[in-house]
Amino acid sequence: MTEDEIFEAIRSDPGPDVLPVASSEAVAEAEEAIGYPLPSLLRRLYLEVGNGGFGPRGGIIGVRGYDFWKSDIFADITDLFSSSGDFVVLQNGDGLAQVPSLEGAAAEL
Repeated sequence: MTEDEIFEAIRSDPGPDVLPVASSEAVAEAEEAIGYPLPSLLRRLYLEVGNGGFGPRGGIIGVRGYDFWKSDIFADITDLFSSSGDFVVLQNGDGLAQVPSLEGAAAEL
């Protein structure tokens, strides 16, 4: 499948939990926090389909303005990548878990 075909498949049926689209400012802020441009498909999905909530297992995490899970770990990918680096966030079957990073644990030794 091409990127356009994937985009159209998601846009035609994003699921019941899709959120309103993200602003271009929120996408740019996330890219700055991550330190890299978002993949073009993901960027397009945020701007044209929704700011997260689409996809399997609770959906894609959004950029600033997204707080689908009302998480106490992080609110969006900007928060996730702006954290101190002492923790890593993992997703398992029960949701999200924040665990100490190896770098953070090594600093405590």
